[in-house]
Amino acid sequence: MIHIDSEGQGPNLILLHGWGMNSGIWEKLVPSLTPYFKLHLVDLPGYGLSQPYTVTAWDEMIEQLATELPRGHLLGWSLGGLIAQQIALRYPQQVMSLISVASSACFVQSPVWPGMKKEVLKLFAKGLESDYRKTLERFLAIQTLGAPDAKADIAQIKKALNQRPQPSLEMLHQGLLWLEYIDLRDIISQIDCPWLQVYGALDAIVPKDSMRAHQRMTSARQVMIDKASHAPFISHPQQFIGEILNFLEVA
Repeated sequence: MIHIDSEGQGPNLILLHGWGMNSGIWEKLVPSLTPYFKLHLVDLPGYGLSQPYTVTAWDEMIEQLATELPRGHLLGWSLGGLIAQQIALRYPQQVMSLISVASSACFVQSPVWPGMKKEVLKLFAKGLESDYRKTLERFLAIQTLGAPDAKADIAQIKKALNQRPQPSLEMLHQGLLWLEYIDLRDIISQIDCPWLQVYGALDAIVPKDSMRAHQRMTSARQVMIDKASHAPFISHPQQFIGEILNFLEVA
């Protein structure tokens, strides 16, 4: 079973977290969004309270999520954004609109595509085996790199991470493999619901050039948050919330 915390009133807004995290990452946004939406804070399979969980193939995980999530507006951050794009493609009847945050149709860099070097993902995978905690903390540091108050942002992310059980090593390795191999570039043009893409200008994981790359493939509305890194909803919460409310026409 997928663990989902639901609160608020109004249209459904489903939030999917990123790799290594859990739904506690959205804690600071909840008071500002529940007056407008019924929030569904999802622990992805194998994360947080959605444990124990036997790792399955990407397609099976997507099917399970689509079966258990309500129909509504779907917001995904980082890996959660990749998952949200896949759900919107395969189960369009489930998704009223799509919001991808610091996410990409393909996370790996190539000569024609901005992203992370594959070697970085390999290093994270290797690091998980030798020092699980240190590897996660290094990932947190990359997420906040260059943000105006990076130390405070890291502290907030750590607090969210520690609220719930840590994901298994198996699940973390599987997530890194998905980030490395899942590539939706050839099909994201088929997403036909309203789509907002939010980027951080200082993001080292989904670099700002991704905005232009995705613009060539979709008709999505795009927003770049200045001085934000990979977690713009943490470093710039009010601006982020304003963009969400404006996009969903409730501001």
